[in-house]
Parts: sequence; C-alpha cells; structure tokens
Amino acid sequence: MKFSLPKSYGSPSSDEIKAIHDATHLMDGFLYFHRLPNPTPATVVYTSKYLKQILKQHQLQHMVLDFTGRGMVDHSLRRLMLQHMSTPLLEMQELAIVLGGNNFRRVLIDFFVRSYLRHRNIKVSFWETKDQAIDYMKQVLQFSN
Repeated sequence: MKFSLPKSYGSPSSDEIKAIHDATHLMDGFLYFHRLPNPTPATVVYTSKYLKQILKQHQLQHMVLDFTGRGMVDHSLRRLMLQHMSTPLLEMQELAIVLGGNNFRRVLIDFFVRSYLRHRNIKVSFWETKDQAIDYMKQVLQFSN
C-alpha cells in the first residue's frame, strides 16, 4: 500500500517564516541551514521553496545541513521533507551534515544518503559540530578554486 501525501498544507505563520530565515545563512560559496526544532508540513514546504530559491539565485552546489538539537520527525513528515528537498539536494556537489553525537540519527540519515545521494556522485560527510562542518566546507571551496 502506497501512502499519498496531501498537496496543500497552508502557510507558516510570520514567526515560523522568521525562524526559517534566521536558520538560513548564505556563506562564502555555500548555504548553511539549521533545521527548525519542530517542523510542520507548512514549514517544510516553505523551507524547501526558500532554500531552492537561494541555491538557484546564488548558483550554489555546496550546503551544510545542521540537525543538532532537533528531534526526530514522524514518517509522513520525513517523506514530505524528502519529496520537497530532493531536487535541490540532487543538484549539490557536496553536502556536510551536522548530527552532533546522535548515533541513531546518523544511522537513519546515512541510510538515506547511501541510497539516495551517494550513488548520484554527491559527496557527503558527517560532522559532530557546526564549526567543524563549516570549516570543512570552507576548505573544500578554497581548494576547488
């Protein structure tokens, strides 16, 4: 049995939009995003459109995704995230994922990464801290120029 996802989720509140914008940082040559602590379907859809816009506007192919301090989401919300973020993620050359010391989350995300991104030649690395991931991405971009 295949689960279908609704097509419309409403709009996030102005506070949620501000939180999304505050969690998104355009760095020198890459985008940093710290996932919201309690995403909703409306924030997931808005976030994916917002990130796609920034990535396209600045022609970025490198990103740091930070999942620290964030709880796990249910299966339907995780599917919605994957559905809406798959296009921009597939256009990445390199993705640095910050997980902190959460081994369970690393196993889940690594499963997705192995099955979905790595076989598309997207380089993926995992980091314990935001600073480590950002420093790494800066080095990658420095040596690629």
